[in-house]
Amino acid sequence: MKKLLLTTLVLFLGCSFWDTAAGAAEGYLAAGSRDEVVAKAKKEGKLRVISSLDRRTLKPTMESFSKKYPFIDIRMQEIGGTDGYQRFLLELKAGTVKDFDTSEASSEFYIENAAHAMKFDILGMAQKGVLRINPKMVDPDYRNVVSVASTICSIAYNKTRLSQAALPAKWEDFLKPEFKGRRFIADVRPQCMASLMAGMGEEWVLKYARQIKEQDPVWVRGNQPRDERSGQRRAADSPDDFLSKLRRSRQKRPDQFSPVQDYRARTGILA
Repeated sequence: MKKLLLTTLVLFLGCSFWDTAAGAAEGYLAAGSRDEVVAKAKKEGKLRVISSLDRRTLKPTMESFSKKYPFIDIRMQEIGGTDGYQRFLLELKAGTVKDFDTSEASSEFYIENAAHAMKFDILGMAQKGVLRINPKMVDPDYRNVVSVASTICSIAYNKTRLSQAALPAKWEDFLKPEFKGRRFIADVRPQCMASLMAGMGEEWVLKYARQIKEQDPVWVRGNQPRDERSGQRRAADSPDDFLSKLRRSRQKRPDQFSPVQDYRARTGILA
């Protein structure tokens, strides 16, 4: 029960010297060649990025980028949480965002973020080979939004609280009476659920989402719930929460730490 989900989206916000003479879609800006893109990048000389990628990935990403484009001074800054996204969107609307060229298009405010982005025809330039970007990574409706990363949505369970025989074998099994009443965790965001539409169809997913609501799960935002939030023991624990505990254990006993063995021993994944 794993689902591939596109997570990180980039908006191009700045750059004032592009034009519409390169056959861009109506209302969009474009460059006619890769050489033109590189020349204009050299003229600007810097790139400021705000991203929801893990903080530990920012440094190696900047180092890799600088090796390929040494003429660009790149800086990346982490953003996360609904409050952070909402604050950034309000700053966009107020016209006070001056320091960033690309931004996270969060799932909560996706359309609003896209509406405030500079209208570069990234899809058109990708299709023509001006940009070395797979056109399938670009939103066909918002041609200036690109998916640059993906993740896997999976369901983890605690082997000490849920027996092998009781494991759900299909999606409908989560609707059984034994899983009703704060027995599992559900994210208030629909992004993982929405990815099911590709295989199950919109009507099935909407009906299933309503049925999951009736199961009265423990509602959380993100993947780091704690037992204190529900006041009850749960059938499943968050994998992110568990892995954060493993990282703390590694700091205390690095010579005895085996994350793969420890995780497999105590936690299962429904695949």
